[in-house]
Amino acid sequence: MNQEDQQEAFWFELQSLINRFRREYDMTYASFIGVLEMIKMELNTEADEILIEELDEDDREDWQTDEEE
Repeated sequence: MNQEDQQEAFWFELQSLINRFRREYDMTYASFIGVLEMIKMELNTEADEILIEELDEDDREDWQTDEEE
């Protein structure tokens, strides 16, 4: 499954989950948006941590390369 198909599948599953919660629970649109914003923030934080780790590794590699020269 390519990236586009994966995104489409995720979209479909997420929409199905939201529709189910709309039917079964008394949640407002603001509640849905708030929860999605919290998830978005968690994903951004996780991505930032991974990026920082990768940058730190690159900096260490550059530093070690500079020392060897």
